[in-house]
Amino acid sequence: MDTEEIYFRLKEKVKQDGVLNGEELLELIVLPLTVKGKEAKQELVKNSIELAKCIRDERQMLQALSGIITFTDKVIDKEYAEYVKGVIMMTKVAQLIFDEGIEKGKSAGRKEGIAEGQAQMIYCIRRKYEKGYTAAVISDILEQKIDYVENICKLIEDNPGCTDTEIAKKYMGDGKTASN
Repeated sequence: MDTEEIYFRLKEKVKQDGVLNGEELLELIVLPLTVKGKEAKQELVKNSIELAKCIRDERQMLQALSGIITFTDKVIDKEYAEYVKGVIMMTKVAQLIFDEGIEKGKSAGRKEGIAEGQAQMIYCIRRKYEKGYTAAVISDILEQKIDYVENICKLIEDNPGCTDTEIAKKYMGDGKTASN
């Protein structure tokens, strides 16, 4: 297989259409296995995962990410595998948080529902922040705007005794809104 040609063809297709057909998806999943050497494989795993994250269809994106991790588990370093698993889980969690926030917003009023949804997202941000992740990495993993994550991290840092709900209210009290 011409690894470089396939990678750039898939990259262009994702850039233009945002989705891949079944054959292209399979090519993306096995692409890292087409090069020799652990370092070359690992670099192509990272590039393939970054490309997979750009797929617009969430189901297809998750299928690509899961497939890449499954096929490359012997060559990918543990830390990066955990990062990718976090991306997969946070994509699902972010959707659940959003959906739950909307439901609570209907029953408890829009502002309280948004605050509750924010508090759940802040919980995720706080956990990653306390583990030492930078705001940029957290933003990427949770698929949130960088300025939103930076503001939340600053509020967490400046108000160590506040709960996630209190941080959400402080954030919203500044006239800001959710930044999904």
